Amino acid sequence: MSGQLVITQKLRNDGKINDDIYLNITQLITKYKYCVEVYEVITPDGYIIKIFRIPGNGAIVFLMHGIISSADDWISGGVESGLAYLLAQLGYDVWMGNARGNKHSRSNIYMDPSEKKFWDFSFHEIGMIDVPTMIDFVLEKTNKSSLIYIGHSQGTTAFFIMCSLRPEYNKKITLMISLSPIAWLSHMKSPVKTLKLFYGELVFLASSLGVVELPVIYNHFPSGSSFKQIQHFAQLVLSGDFRQFDYKVKNIEKYGSLTPPSYPVEKITAPVAIFYGEGDWLSDVSDAQILKSRLPNLVEFYRVEDDHFSHFDFIYAADTKNLLLANILRLIKKIH
Repeated sequence: MSGQLVITQKLRNDGKINDDIYLNITQLITKYKYCVEVYEVITPDGYIIKIFRIPGNGAIVFLMHGIISSADDWISGGVESGLAYLLAQLGYDVWMGNARGNKHSRSNIYMDPSEKKFWDFSFHEIGMIDVPTMIDFVLEKTNKSSLIYIGHSQGTTAFFIMCSLRPEYNKKITLMISLSPIAWLSHMKSPVKTLKLFYGELVFLASSLGVVELPVIYNHFPSGSSFKQIQHFAQLVLSGDFRQFDYKVKNIEKYGSLTPPSYPVEKITAPVAIFYGEGDWLSDVSDAQILKSRLPNLVEFYRVEDDHFSHFDFIYAADTKNLLLANILRLIKKIH
């Protein structure tokens, strides 16, 4: 089925337990005969963030996950459809980032996760601090001046924030590929059900495929986030704008205005390609078109050739290789 979610079942075909459900990201990558390197970077405000790398001799591809997710997203679909594996097979130097607060980045040199202030962040800080810190580390480690950025969901949001408010990072991006972009959200399908759908869609799809035991992806998703991130997304839905966090009465003190400032995506000069799905309940086509109209260097606005392609299909679809990879490679080859 096109756009079908990949599920690795607890029981293998021979009736034995599938060991993959007990393996973490590095163990899975190693099991399937790929090299893996793990690095830790410390952000200016003290968060310790892990980055995973499947080294290659080709161009650098930096992968950034969505909300309540982690680097695991890019490999938990399996070797036949996980984007990190598919890119590594072709020789690309694949780096997988993480956002503060998820299971790979749940520590800070100044405070403990049990403290409320540890969780006082939104995707604004991820875009302004975490992603730039990781990109700088990757470029310094590889002695390169730029990289290809592929983001999914919140991974695109963080990019748009970074390159609009820290414009010096535009020159560090050879190409940005936005899978299910999240910026404007006013046309979202069923916004009231959004929180349930983040997890519920996976449960529903798994059930509809006859999976009754725990699949591998449930060991890797969800991976944690702050409540403030969810609040911020909800604010975007209600405001109809892509803007900074609304502190209500504290906006004057914080921003010098009654309302939060909008993110100036018009300042993003890095080349951006948008991939969207007609069945995406979170990133609606109408909202993607608003983003499209404001990006000065849009190189492609691509509709995935599947009428039902949804938000999580960008990560877990069984036919990633045909529906996504071929077009991603086509764009990369245009640049390189």
